[in-house]
This record gives sequence, structure tokens and C-alpha cells, in this order.
Amino acid sequence: MTARALTLGTLLALAIAGFTYFNDHVIRQTFLLGNHLPAVVFGMALVALLAVNPLIAAARPARMLRGGELAIIVALGLAVCAWPGSNLMRIFNQLVTLPAQQKQVKPNWGATNVLSYIPGGSPLLAEAYVADFDALVAALTAHDPPAAVAHLRRQLGPDARALLHTLEPG
Repeated sequence: MTARALTLGTLLALAIAGFTYFNDHVIRQTFLLGNHLPAVVFGMALVALLAVNPLIAAARPARMLRGGELAIIVALGLAVCAWPGSNLMRIFNQLVTLPAQQKQVKPNWGATNVLSYIPGGSPLLAEAYVADFDALVAALTAHDPPAAVAHLRRQLGPDARALLHTLEPG
């Protein structure tokens, strides 16, 4: 990490943070950061690679921007893109609340127990949550068979427990 990369990355970040509001709300242009691959950051990286670096190479080849320096510049530019303008803060609340709302309006979300995939969601096992039940049971029973099987049974819904009861030998 060089001081030049940090300086250029910080300048890019400040330019993005300072110009986004003006671009989006004052002159009402297309959103500067309207997607997850902002053209302003990757466009600047392309300009640096295709225009600036060859000019620097013609004057002083040792002063060309290296790949690591460009990566730092792009990383600092991308880091600031989440807050100003329309990226993260425009859609963040909707993304956080969408799963609970979709479970209520889409029957298939409730039927397949989709929210069990979300950390902190339902502890029940959803269909296709476990790819290989035989391997799961073998791994669980290798340590403490009765406790593992009892815990697994508690995690399953009543239909799955009934199915397991019909499949048990004896």
C-alpha cells in the first residue's frame, strides 16, 4: 500500500461523496451510483489503465500505477458508494423487511419454510435444507446418538416427524 494509492483513492472517494448529491438531486441526472457496479468507479479505473498509465509510462515507466495500487483506489471508491445517493440507503429498509412480507403474501414461501434459511429465522429444517440426511444422521450419531436424534426430531415439523415414525424399523 503506497501513499500515492491512498491519496488517489481518498480523492476518488471524496469526489464521489461530494458530487453524488449534486448529480442526483440538483441537476437531476441519472443516478451516479444507481447500481452495484458503479460506472464512476470502474470507469475511472478503465481511464487510469487505458489512458493515464500509458501517458505515465511514456514519461517515466517506473512511476506507472501498479495493479495493487489500482485495487486500493477502486476499493476506496467502492467503499464510499454505499452511503451517498441511491445505492444502499435507498433500498436498505426494503431489503431488510422483504422476507417477512413475502412470507405473508406468497404461499410458497410459507409452505417451504424459506425463513429457516435466514440467520435468526425459524429453527425448523426446510425442505432441501439438508442435502444428505443419511450423512447428517451419521455425523450426529457418531458423537451422542440419543441426544442428537432427539434434537433432530425436535427441529422437524409434525409432518416430518410422522414420516420418520413410519420409516423407523420395528
